[in-house]
Amino acid sequence: MKARQKFKILLLVLFYPGLAYSQVYDTLCIKEDYDFYAENLVFNNYKLCSVHPDKDWNIFGDGVSKILDGYIDVYLATNDKAYLYKFVHQSLCIIENRNDLNPEAAAKTPKWTETTSSTYTDGYIIGTFSRFVHLVKILEPELMKMELYPFEELNPELYEPNTCNCNYTGISFKTLGEYVQWLEDRDRETLDYFVYGGLWNDKKGVMQESGDLIINMQTGFARCLLYTGISAGNKEYLRMADTIAALYKSRVVFTDRCTRQKYNAPVLRYNSDKNSYWWYHAGWSLSYRECAKSFFIKVPNHKAYTEYIEDINHGTIVMLYPYEYYKYGKGKYFNATDMIRFMNTFKNNIYDNGKYNIGVDGSTGKTYTEARYTPEQVLTIRETCAIGFSNWADFDADVLTQTPTVYDIIMTDYVKLLASKPAVPKFYAGQKCMGHAQLVAQQWKRETVNLTLFNRNMVYDQTFSVPGTLTINPKYNRPQINSSKQPFAHPKKFTDGGKYDRFVVDSGVNVVFTAGKSIRIKPGFYAKKGSTVKIMLDDK
Repeated sequence: MKARQKFKILLLVLFYPGLAYSQVYDTLCIKEDYDFYAENLVFNNYKLCSVHPDKDWNIFGDGVSKILDGYIDVYLATNDKAYLYKFVHQSLCIIENRNDLNPEAAAKTPKWTETTSSTYTDGYIIGTFSRFVHLVKILEPELMKMELYPFEELNPELYEPNTCNCNYTGISFKTLGEYVQWLEDRDRETLDYFVYGGLWNDKKGVMQESGDLIINMQTGFARCLLYTGISAGNKEYLRMADTIAALYKSRVVFTDRCTRQKYNAPVLRYNSDKNSYWWYHAGWSLSYRECAKSFFIKVPNHKAYTEYIEDINHGTIVMLYPYEYYKYGKGKYFNATDMIRFMNTFKNNIYDNGKYNIGVDGSTGKTYTEARYTPEQVLTIRETCAIGFSNWADFDADVLTQTPTVYDIIMTDYVKLLASKPAVPKFYAGQKCMGHAQLVAQQWKRETVNLTLFNRNMVYDQTFSVPGTLTINPKYNRPQINSSKQPFAHPKKFTDGGKYDRFVVDSGVNVVFTAGKSIRIKPGFYAKKGSTVKIMLDDK
């Protein structure tokens, strides 16, 4: 720190004997890895700010929306407002590209897909947006009054197409609540296009113009109906959310008159030996065909329905809705027993003592993924799948007699596959990033975690708090991954125009650093005149 600068530092040391502890995974830098990997994905791989509106549906739906979902988990774990600002900025860039809002888009519908198929990606996008609205309006309503710092990327006067200055709205959002209400309105425009535009069926859920949506494709819409129903107090949305939950728990009953085969079983098939669920890729959706035996009337196709067992990639998505419905829906369709069975889908069927089977029933050779991808690609999917199931470690405590736990399995794989890599692993994409964020949350709930803060310009009040050691190290930010050397948090350029290798607290800003063990401030830390920095050791 420069001695000539005048700023206020309060140093408090509070100790509570007998509360110190350590865990096996304390020292893993899972959040720090996440920050570098996610930032690289958004701006280098997915090129969020420059993708054309006619080519964005898969990038946004299967990619960026899942990264945004992760920001919510990491914010809830760390309370770092950087993730709120990331969500606001990047969601603005996604909405800017919506077909009816972007003049360069060929279609003019309130969604991102241009055709009548693949609309599940629209669901993924609005499902993530609605979860953010639910966070701010319901889980932490005090955030509604949080003043938004006027970063240049959020300034409507600096809007420019095909750049990261994405605020096309003409609105200078003053508070997070103001933005969230605007976001909810846009979300509902897309949702209503589907559910009130002839694409809802009480026996099938959300549909697309080209036909039914299979079970994994329902997830985004189901989440949006649930979260928006809660946030907006909309009973019809909640009824539809319940309907999709009920379809998960329904039975599939039909007769294939072409082959005389009958089918009568629940969507979620129960394996009593492994106390787990499995299901077919189609879920409750049926394919039809006609033949002479059916008098050329279209009838359900038994072979088509049973052709594919659900695979682990799609299984991760299918399991997300029951998890969140159980957590927030307060409905009758999923209970604690269901959660254990879904957890065992991963643990007993997929992981299966290290086998990593591709089918959610524990099989191989019967999935859509194997039919579509090369054996080498399938092997990578199998070996790297675990992190996508991080949420299910929530239920480890309910089955303590079973080892290893879901948490142990995923952490072991994390050390091998993802921990502190010099470059972002090639297999790392949106869904892996979402699971990575969930693992951050699991670690921060369980461990005496440490935290390293790299280069950053603090322009808003913030508290950083960890039970372990907090280190401020502005000079290092993984140059192999972050070639720009810019901070992962806004602002990307320091307000004083200075070098990136600093941690600067601007005048008028209050920052609190709290740690249970120690706080280490390395060269490059500056607190400007008029700022307040409070440093506390508190092992409570």
